[in-house]
Amino acid sequence: RSERGWEVARSSAKDLLSGPDRELTIATAMLYWGEGSKKACEFINSNGSMIRCYLTFLRNAVKVPESEIHPTMRYFGMMDRNECLAYWSDITQIPPTRFIVRYNDGSTKGRTKYGLCRITVGKGGQQLLKTIRVLIDSVAEAIGPRSSTDRTAQS
Repeated sequence: RSERGWEVARSSAKDLLSGPDRELTIATAMLYWGEGSKKACEFINSNGSMIRCYLTFLRNAVKVPESEIHPTMRYFGMMDRNECLAYWSDITQIPPTRFIVRYNDGSTKGRTKYGLCRITVGKGGQQLLKTIRVLIDSVAEAIGPRSSTDRTAQS
């Protein structure tokens, strides 16, 4: 069953990389490579543009149903909960009532203005995570070796 899942992921990745959302797919793979979870299909960041890009990929390129997109906001010490929630709701186009809100009281001052937003994909998330991992590998392979050690290892 696992191998079948990887076959589906390879096929999906190939379709995405040759489809109309190619650039968005590559950008999202790179964002996910740096900021995404390795165990669940979730992406967390304090940058609204990154969250928006990831959501555009989910909604448009891979057609994740809105009901399977689960947002969580984490805010800190001196941040205004309602201001942070309004910001992330606007960025994500998800109503504030759908957010899980977490308060981190271990800090009086966060390094971000609006805290963090995590986007988790529910049903189908594990299969999508496999596809994203294949995309990351495909893009990394296309970039090619970056050091003499890498070039030697591929010979």
